[in-house]
Amino acid sequence: ILVWAEKSFQASTKKKLSPIIGLEGYKKIISYMKQLHIDIPIVAIGGIIDDDILPILQTGINGIALSGCIINADNPVEKMKQIINKTNTYK
Repeated sequence: ILVWAEKSFQASTKKKLSPIIGLEGYKKIISYMKQLHIDIPIVAIGGIIDDDILPILQTGINGIALSGCIINADNPVEKMKQIINKTNTYK
């Protein structure tokens, strides 16, 4: 399941988005799924920036889809390395 991450800004790579749920929305979805014993991956997508990665992962979400964060970086390769290091540190 893909769940839009955006806060108050629009993703530059997507139009006509689903409702924005934010961190509290992720927590509610994860909690509800656990109550119902539903075990399918949930992926956050849409307008996610560097500073959002760890807080989103802490909600219990299974993955994060990033594009604008990387392609809009001054050095996309370096940005991807930083993101990989950040997520590996979290694990």
